[in-house]
Amino acid sequence: MSDQEVDSGDGIVTGTTMDDKYFDKYDMTHKKRGVAYIFNNENFMDLPTRLGSSKDAEDFKSALKDLGFHENDINVCTDVTAKEMLAVLNDFNEEDSHIKDQEVNSLFRIAAATTMDTVNVNGSTCAQFDLPTEEDLMKCFEKYDMTHEKRGVAYIFNVKNFSDPRLETRHGSSKDTKHFKKALENLGFHEDDINVFTDFTAKEMLGTLEDLGQIDPKINIDCFVCAILSHGKGNDIIRGYEGEVELDELLSCLRPDRCPSLTGIPKLIFIEACRGSKIDDGVERKDAEEEESERKPPKIPIMADMLVFHSSSDKYPSVIHKRKGSWFMQTLSKVLVKYGTEYEIMKLLTAVCKRVGSLELRKLDNLEYDSCKQMPQIMSTLLKRLKFEPRN
Repeated sequence: MSDQEVDSGDGIVTGTTMDDKYFDKYDMTHKKRGVAYIFNNENFMDLPTRLGSSKDAEDFKSALKDLGFHENDINVCTDVTAKEMLAVLNDFNEEDSHIKDQEVNSLFRIAAATTMDTVNVNGSTCAQFDLPTEEDLMKCFEKYDMTHEKRGVAYIFNVKNFSDPRLETRHGSSKDTKHFKKALENLGFHEDDINVFTDFTAKEMLGTLEDLGQIDPKINIDCFVCAILSHGKGNDIIRGYEGEVELDELLSCLRPDRCPSLTGIPKLIFIEACRGSKIDDGVERKDAEEEESERKPPKIPIMADMLVFHSSSDKYPSVIHKRKGSWFMQTLSKVLVKYGTEYEIMKLLTAVCKRVGSLELRKLDNLEYDSCKQMPQIMSTLLKRLKFEPRN
């Protein structure tokens, strides 16, 4: 099986039309708020003690209580082995029917990081950590300034053809590009600020993003948008007309130390490319029958202010139609056109996830992809809320 996009061909796509229901909320009115597992691994056989971990577990447990979790539904598992953690979660899965009877709203499964993933800060260092005040917390809900002179600059890399004869032409990619460009214009982007690069090599894509570092530091824009439409493969490798490049290498060009002009400016990255060849066959929802009846300045981290929206989850392919375009880019464009200035970005992208996730490919001529599902993935380091306010 290849890592190329799944060509839906004449296969039947099941799923409802795009409408307001894709902005649904999770039902949080069940009998119980939820069940929580906190794995607090503070001590290890051959690693330093994670001092402060018990404090984290205690405070997080208190936070869950404030959210409405009952004391008896919060399970703290201390210093458990990897095998024991797996067994605990497996045991929970076996109790699924019991959980359903209790009607819980949500499940928190929190696994503590090992000391290799944590920087310990104690009294012997000069580093300080002050608990946030109420004023500090309120600042966490600030919005990005979307009232600059220009809405933004957009780069669209539309790689439809490839020098490698083993890679199929991405029929439908040009339609994706056309519709996404229209969606950006609908959000207030000027046509001259939307740059479409067709059939660039991997080296040319990298060079184009590296050149962003030369942009005038006083650039007056709301945001930067980059869409990459191409073939891809595992480990987030992006293919160009010729050659391939790691997505991380492309994104590193947008870091404040390499592109000062975009410091503090939200950078929205949309990737329409496969991330592997595993098939998502989907699973039957336990509540399917119920649903059917209801249907009737300061320093910032180098990777801050960035949002990456993948067309599929890691190691899974994406679906594209030769004439109609891809599930992901077509849905994204339609959502941005219809609701782009009405809701904040995370709400918009969640709706895209729900819509694409509802689709199913019926491809009887290729049973390997029959009943294939696709699940987009949002990865965000945005520091503020982002909404494309309407422009006059």
